[in-house]
Amino acid sequence: MADSTGDGHKDRPRACAYCNRSKTKCIWPREPGDGSCQRCTRLKRPCSMPENGERRRRGPSTRVGHLEEKIDGIMSLLNASRGLQQLATPPSTNPSPPSLTTEREIPSRPIFQELAISNASHSVLALEARSLDIVPGFPLTVNEADTILNLYRSDYSPKFPFVPIGSEITALELFESRPFVFRVIAQMIAPQNATTQREVAQWVRQHIAKHVIAQQERRMELLQGLLLYIGWANQFNFCIDFGGTTLFSVLVGMALEAGLNRPVKLRNQTSSQFLDEARRVKGFRARAPHTLEDMRVILGVFYLNSIATSLFYHMPMLPYSAYLDTCRKAVESAAEYESDEFLSILVRMQSLACRMHYMFQNPEMDGSEPVELTGSLHMAIATTRRELEALWEETPARVRASCMFDLCYKGILVRLYEPVIYMNPSSTILITGALAGGAWRSEALWFCLEAAKRFLVGYQNTAEDQIPYLPCQVFSYFSFTLVTATRLLSLSDSDWNQAEARRVMNFHETTRQLSEHLNRADRLAAAGARKIRCTDDGSSFLSVSADKLRWIGAWYLSKEGPADEMHQLQPPGADGCAVAMDVDPMMSFSSTGFDNVWWEGLLGGDFSVGQATAQGS
Repeated sequence: MADSTGDGHKDRPRACAYCNRSKTKCIWPREPGDGSCQRCTRLKRPCSMPENGERRRRGPSTRVGHLEEKIDGIMSLLNASRGLQQLATPPSTNPSPPSLTTEREIPSRPIFQELAISNASHSVLALEARSLDIVPGFPLTVNEADTILNLYRSDYSPKFPFVPIGSEITALELFESRPFVFRVIAQMIAPQNATTQREVAQWVRQHIAKHVIAQQERRMELLQGLLLYIGWANQFNFCIDFGGTTLFSVLVGMALEAGLNRPVKLRNQTSSQFLDEARRVKGFRARAPHTLEDMRVILGVFYLNSIATSLFYHMPMLPYSAYLDTCRKAVESAAEYESDEFLSILVRMQSLACRMHYMFQNPEMDGSEPVELTGSLHMAIATTRRELEALWEETPARVRASCMFDLCYKGILVRLYEPVIYMNPSSTILITGALAGGAWRSEALWFCLEAAKRFLVGYQNTAEDQIPYLPCQVFSYFSFTLVTATRLLSLSDSDWNQAEARRVMNFHETTRQLSEHLNRADRLAAAGARKIRCTDDGSSFLSVSADKLRWIGAWYLSKEGPADEMHQLQPPGADGCAVAMDVDPMMSFSSTGFDNVWWEGLLGGDFSVGQATAQGS
């Protein structure tokens, strides 16, 4: 009897039917067949023991039979893959590639040449290698995904530290637990052509529309993925083009609906007993206390929102409240990641920049009348400047040495003094103290010009291999600084010496050097092994920006003086000859007309110098 029991135990299969067919390790919580194995439990599928007839006897097998077994296992995993359920793109006429495929089906990419399998003897290993679909037609192997995730940790997350990924998490684990976050990270870094970039952008919108709006899902990974997608957008053009602000509005709305901007109420707090009782009767669950992950997300939402609002005036400001400051301090004190210190510094600087948005109204945006620089406003600017300088002093030297801190700090200084441009000159102020107001305004305008010059020099000194991989806030400050500089150099009133300003800042030479800097950065990016940001027509984003900088320099020369001065200031080209520009030297742009051409030309449209000439008066 004992022998019979032992034989039965020996013949009992150790793997369930699914793991047995998939040739994967089957882990049971207790005895085999008692409950569900760990893999079936995680994938939420029925778990059953195989019948005796399902067990195959070992024997001689051909190569074809061996490959058929491998393909059967891969197809079984494909049908149960939870990642495919996240894809929101409807099926096209051509069948999309499977979520699990072979490495030889993946197009060759320079970053992964060492992973390519060209030897026929490795074909069986290639069939066993799992790959992950970013979007249909854009797969990555597990090895490629691990490489991308490591690049994100080392080069991308420190610059935009609101969604860090721990080193203990593998790419496959991240894909299974937070597939949308992984897909956004992959599209940020993996090499891809312009067509694929457009398809990814379309897929992101469809995915958000399906899961957030249609299915009303409230998952943290959706909020984190959308935060990363906006933070690493090719450009901040959704603040210029109203059609792109939809994603931004969804991002802010999701954060507010999740209650991340306010503390979780404890049960012993009785300020809203009636509302709490109504929620309990309706079956609403009490919100769990916010984690550090939640706090980083709401701080990231505030950071992007404040930049878009204070620089472009396209949406309401998410206020920096006492609770957000509590979140910042909690993240900084916990120091869970090395980048948390930089996160705290970025948020502190941006909260100071928000003061300018609250104190000064932009007459071009809200239709208000220009104001004068009174003593109270002058004191507020000076106080904010001292707080920024104090923050700079207490920032560790290793953080100050980074290009991200340097450019963000100098960009905020430009934003601090920029509202003074729209204020009334002292000659129009018929009140006591007009002389003092004029002196204050002249000083503030000069500080603004000085800050703009420092920012542009800092951008030019940024390493060329870093320029292609900077997040959107740097480009936002770059665009804002260029616009502010042109306003200052074109400003003519009693509080400003335009000739002295143009002598201090040689704007044409600055734009020429920046254009060359972007071209060199573009060539380095093309020779590298990461994603090259492209425009809709397939051109490199850096190359297009360099061309538009040259156009801005040509516009400035046409506005600065007559043709003979324009010819004298015109720098030689790369071949030693003068650069030809199709510009009417006597044309003039109004301030408003230039703004339209500027924003659409630099960030949105594809304007040439000839088109700009047609818009001049």
